[in-house]
Amino acid sequence: MTEPARRRWQDFKRNASRGTMWRLQWAYLVFSVVLLWSLLSYVEKHGGKFWPFYMLLSIVYVAVLSYFALWLIPRKNFIGLFRFASRLVKLGLALNGLSLMLIVQLLIKGWLARALILAGLFFVAWVAAFLLYFKILPMTAATEAVFLGSGSEFDPQAPQGRSARTD
Repeated sequence: MTEPARRRWQDFKRNASRGTMWRLQWAYLVFSVVLLWSLLSYVEKHGGKFWPFYMLLSIVYVAVLSYFALWLIPRKNFIGLFRFASRLVKLGLALNGLSLMLIVQLLIKGWLARALILAGLFFVAWVAAFLLYFKILPMTAATEAVFLGSGSEFDPQAPQGRSARTD
């Protein structure tokens, strides 16, 4: 479905002159600056006195969105972006990241009750994962060792028969 568009974009990149790519990168950077400046102007006029609270709550959302982005977007895309993108494109992406944070804060302001409930769910999931990893799973292994008569419990910090001097 996206193959024809991808093919057209790659053909354009292959055949575009250096000047065309430079103008396109500058246009992207200018668009990113205008978007961020417009959002800042809107927040300045309509932010309200509780804006610091929205900023603090958006920390949770930015962390969760970043986690999902790292989880869902293939690593090769990040590597390709950071290796091969020009400085103009990287700066434009950084400005778009700031714009995204402002948009998240505006969404929090618009739907505060839902945002608080969802942030609470994120916190509950994090605490549950913490308890599972550090309390329940080790307790399960210890209980299994007692009932099944397992030998010694594996300690990853104990020497494993190798030392840096002999290997």
